[in-house]
Amino acid sequence: MKAELSLFFDNLDATGLAGKKVMIIWEGTAGAGRQYMAAASSLQKMGLTISLVGPPDVHVYAKHFELAYVCTSPSTHELLSRPSVVAATTANDYDLFEKAWALENEAYTAANIHVICQAIKGFEPDLILTSTRPLHRVLAVGNALAIPVLCLALQEPVDVLGDAFEPAWATMKASKLASLLSSELQQWGPNFEQALGISSPAAHFWPSVAQVKALAGKLPQFPYFTLCNFEQLDRKDLDFWSYVPDGFCEQPETLPYNLKKKKAKKLKPSNVFALGCFQWDIEEEAYMPALTDRVEAQKLEEFIVHARESTGLIADELIYVSFGPVICKDVKFMTSLVLRALKIANLKAIVDTSCGMSLEQIKGLGDEEALKEYCEKNVFFVHKVPAAKFLPRCSACLHDGNSAMIRHAMQANVPNIMVPIFGQQFQNAQRMICHDHCIRLDPMKGLVASSMACGLENFFKEKNHLQEIQQKVWIASERLSYVSKLAEHRLVHVLQKTWTETLKGEIFLKDMDDLQADDGGACRCCSVKGRRVQP
Repeated sequence: MKAELSLFFDNLDATGLAGKKVMIIWEGTAGAGRQYMAAASSLQKMGLTISLVGPPDVHVYAKHFELAYVCTSPSTHELLSRPSVVAATTANDYDLFEKAWALENEAYTAANIHVICQAIKGFEPDLILTSTRPLHRVLAVGNALAIPVLCLALQEPVDVLGDAFEPAWATMKASKLASLLSSELQQWGPNFEQALGISSPAAHFWPSVAQVKALAGKLPQFPYFTLCNFEQLDRKDLDFWSYVPDGFCEQPETLPYNLKKKKAKKLKPSNVFALGCFQWDIEEEAYMPALTDRVEAQKLEEFIVHARESTGLIADELIYVSFGPVICKDVKFMTSLVLRALKIANLKAIVDTSCGMSLEQIKGLGDEEALKEYCEKNVFFVHKVPAAKFLPRCSACLHDGNSAMIRHAMQANVPNIMVPIFGQQFQNAQRMICHDHCIRLDPMKGLVASSMACGLENFFKEKNHLQEIQQKVWIASERLSYVSKLAEHRLVHVLQKTWTETLKGEIFLKDMDDLQADDGGACRCCSVKGRRVQP
């Protein structure tokens, strides 16, 4: 069966898409960026011409896959480390986070508008796919230049059509959305006019409430591409968690990919396409030259070999610790908490330094010397070795519950130990617990080293439960690999359908014009020579 599926996946028909120019514009974390890179790489292999615009967090991946990539500023990692944003994530307050995020971004907005406008004008795409946070700004450019814009929401999905680090347009009241669009027009309209080099006022091409709702509302009028989220993974029609290796569907293209309204008396298909998830082959990622420092990789290999030779109750267990860019309180608190817990539990660990964790963070602590002595033999701080290279050899992965790390750990057949900090991480952890794929410790904000150590010790001591989790993770990993391949097929299929049905001729652009005019727009945009407004 696997051989048949491999043949099916290797013979993907991309008829009608070759040579099409697609630009992907996104905002988010590096974890989300991995999804966009994988999707873009897949489309490029199908013969499409792809260009991306986004934060510099994943620029190195774009270089590896030879994808055209234009960077905005600053990195998402940098923004998430700002004090106001850290205060919001620590408090797990999404409203406060949105305010802090907008304030921290404001200094870069004008420059990023220029970058986006120039990138679109220079590339002249046939279609723009955008994540939902920059949707209204990208749509403004699409309106001005008569370029179709659709949503590609590959961030962490929630129960509505919004993403964890992005505004949920679907639940936003029309009055609030109108106020937001009006405010954006007043503040940034002149920047769009200047960046686009046009004489028409921005009000002529500014997005309307109806346009945004048509693209990202509860019942979008046009195709909305997203991940296969946890709510869908619970559905029997996808049967993700009960998957067994011999149960592959012989005709994977027939599996449902349209999200349907739950609890409805009669299920109706929508324009929300649940593609699945995009990921690279773990072996390919392990040997990406741009991601690897050979000297560090050799030292890490020696550390792993030594760790596996250790003896003791749980001293031979090796865990990977990665909290990504989301910070709780400060990096000093997070570092001291983790290192103290590892020392108490007598565990060896590979610690990801991407959020700033290092021995520098424990300077001045009363137990600084004791922690340094323990870390010297039992902890390896990894800077530039891809997790794919060593994660499959770890016994567990300790992280905050972000969906990117969950997928990464499952792809490597490694159980998850979650310490949630912010937002969707709490729901992710709960759902994983329901399926017995992880354990969840207390939220990091109130956690102390002794409690974390106790949770880690109990996880490894309960061998029967650990083996059960490992078995279920292995099953899910097999299914995840399949769903990833399926995502590539679904994206190509829905793009073919979109081009023949939605984008055929100028139907889409005319429909968007009608929506803007019906919504009380200043004037109906006029398409002249393929451009709505003239330079």
